[in-house]
Formats: sequence, C-alpha cells, structure tokens
Amino acid sequence: IGVRETTVVDAQFDEAQSRAEITMRFVAELTSVVRDRGGDIVEGDAKKVKRQKDTWTFARNMGTDDPNWHLVATDA
Repeated sequence: IGVRETTVVDAQFDEAQSRAEITMRFVAELTSVVRDRGGDIVEGDAKKVKRQKDTWTFARNMGTDDPNWHLVATDA
C-alpha cells in the first residue's frame, strides 16, 4: 500500500460533551492478491494497481486520561 494523500476534511469540537471529531481523507494505491501455500497467485493481480479513496472520522473525549482516538465512521 502506498499512501498518496492524507487531508483533514473537517474538525469539530462539542464543548458541552468535551468531544472532538476529525474527518480525514486518505488516497492510496494498492494491489490485492491471494496466494496458495506454494506462493502461486490464485486470485487478483500483483501488477494491477488500484486507487482507493476513503474518508474516516475519528472521535475523542477530551480532558480524560484516555489519549486514544476512536474510529466512528467511514465512507468510501
């Protein structure tokens, strides 16, 4: 997988809930294959590159001891 672009699409903060959300757009180039036990390709093409675009939204409750952002939505 080769990430070609990462962009912040939106960022919001809900003061009442102390909750932050950030929406990111990822553009990547990838290949997909399935191989058998011998290493031979049984599905896909190792030379065919596909461009994948995804939008992911992460959220975090601010002011807590938990530093982790959680994935709350995805959209291709």
